[in-house]
Amino acid sequence: MKLFSYLVFLVIFAGACPYAQALETPWASADYLQARLLIGGQQKDSSAILISGFELRLAEGWHAYWRMPGEGGLPPRFDWQGSANITDVKILWPVPERFEMAGFNSFGYEKSVLFPLEIGIIDPQKPVTLDLKADIMVCSNICVPQNISLHVDIPSVRNIADVSNLSIIERSRALVPEQAPLPSLKIESAVIGPDAIVVNAFSQSGFQNVDLYVESGDIYITALPEITIDKGDSRKAMIRVDAPADVENLASAVMEDEIVLTLVKGRNAIEKTVSFNE
Repeated sequence: MKLFSYLVFLVIFAGACPYAQALETPWASADYLQARLLIGGQQKDSSAILISGFELRLAEGWHAYWRMPGEGGLPPRFDWQGSANITDVKILWPVPERFEMAGFNSFGYEKSVLFPLEIGIIDPQKPVTLDLKADIMVCSNICVPQNISLHVDIPSVRNIADVSNLSIIERSRALVPEQAPLPSLKIESAVIGPDAIVVNAFSQSGFQNVDLYVESGDIYITALPEITIDKGDSRKAMIRVDAPADVENLASAVMEDEIVLTLVKGRNAIEKTVSFNE
């Protein structure tokens, strides 16, 4: 996956930056997790974007959830209303793991995860306050909501750079699915019917350890994919994901929704958004 272009730029110029020191919050603790904010630096092609990260450490045997949690749990919720001099916060989601518990499929993270953040700044020369209140559902044998509050004041984001933090954030950014096909991994087409969604895919190294996640509004389509390899070309396959048992007609149920497909092969992943309402 692609590296951030700003990383090399900031490594070169960090020595000249007035704030080239550690920029992060202390770890905040709840019952089953710790969390912190990491500040990296300005995005090279936009001084109005501050590259940051929200990092979680989870207690042994506990996991948190992806933006689409599946059949159990809840996705993380982020409240930035106490912040100042920012426009919005874009959260990038690393590829989750699939968890199977008691016949249910869920998606999330064990041990630790860092969510890269792209924070829009109104005026890079003025002070910035980042104030985050996060609600994180964590589960083991039981599920418990966790609440975390994090706060950091930055005198100015102009020319700041923390090379160590940028390196940590970049490692996590490499785990975020690409928004375009890769030479080695592609979603070529998708069709939907009453009982399933079927994707035609290409994987240069074959289809061992391949998974397909399907997101569609409030309908959780979580079944394990059935993969049929093309007899004439082992790099191609048809991947079928069955509809939930309580959905009578999947095509009708998602007709008004955009569906996000995430094709995962090892450490590589791509996303494709499709619509079937035409």
